[in-house]
Amino acid sequence: MNAVKVSLLLILIISFTTGCYVLWPTTTSARDPSGTAAHELAAIAEPKAKIAPALVQVEALQPDAIALVQTTPQATPEPDSSPIIYLPPIAKSSEQHLSNAYQGDLDDHEAYQRHQQKQQDKLKHEFVAASKIKIAKLESLLAQGIAAGLEESQLAEAREKIAALAALSHKLQTELESN
Repeated sequence: MNAVKVSLLLILIISFTTGCYVLWPTTTSARDPSGTAAHELAAIAEPKAKIAPALVQVEALQPDAIALVQTTPQATPEPDSSPIIYLPPIAKSSEQHLSNAYQGDLDDHEAYQRHQQKQQDKLKHEFVAASKIKIAKLESLLAQGIAAGLEESQLAEAREKIAALAALSHKLQTELESN
């Protein structure tokens, strides 16, 4: 059997098993000037009742091809590989954000610098408060690591990180007290 007939038979089997029929153009093309392939493909678009006798003949000729088509899972579409573009939500700003915004005259540089200093001081206070909680958590994890018998290099690294966080917190606290 030539390749065109095998292809037509497979298309016929797939369209019969899935219930999908494809309408093919019946005009001649540059590849097939005689129009025989287009004529053969047009026969596939016939209703299911007319195709059933042809399917019996196909089953007799190609049992392995039918088994292959029936056992092959349906192809899933590939996920869209286009880059993900972040689109921020369109919403009103929160009231807290608006309360932090500078409300004074933009020509008054000293007032704006005072406003910036207040924001920096607030951030430092928040960091110091959060670092106390984080240091306590890290020290409890360090104690669990010691009890679990972790390597000394891992324990030393954890101690260094706790010490660095405590030093930065202490530095920010002294800066706040000096202001």
